[in-house]
Amino acid sequence: MGSDLPPSVPAGAHDAEHLRLLGIFHFVYAGIQGLLGLFFLLYIGFGLLFLWNVFPASHGSAPMPQWFGWVFIGMGVVFSVWFEALAVMNVLAGRFCRARRHRVFLLVVAALDCLWVPFGTALGVFDFVVLTRQSVRRVFDAEGG
Repeated sequence: MGSDLPPSVPAGAHDAEHLRLLGIFHFVYAGIQGLLGLFFLLYIGFGLLFLWNVFPASHGSAPMPQWFGWVFIGMGVVFSVWFEALAVMNVLAGRFCRARRHRVFLLVVAALDCLWVPFGTALGVFDFVVLTRQSVRRVFDAEGG
């Protein structure tokens, strides 16, 4: 089977360029996820305001129950930690793409990214397309990852 590359382009140049671009895209996507994780800190703040009874009750109604504030705090903590962890994993994925190491980790991060439509799905699909090529597998194996 012949190569579809023009004679002036070295055999691994496309793979190297695609891995470089995937690394950049992982860094950008990590920034987006990191900012989204900070958004959920607002939930924690609102939960604290509910616990401190900052919002006055309507005329003749009972104050807000304490569990309501704890629900907001719990949701804020869980989602904030989740998105910040995904951001860290995408930063690591960007570094590993550039170093051509830890291919299995990159595939796991790609699968997790596929859950977040549309940008994560696009990034995850492109990761799978590039990382499952035989030529890219050989590059990762040669680098020890």
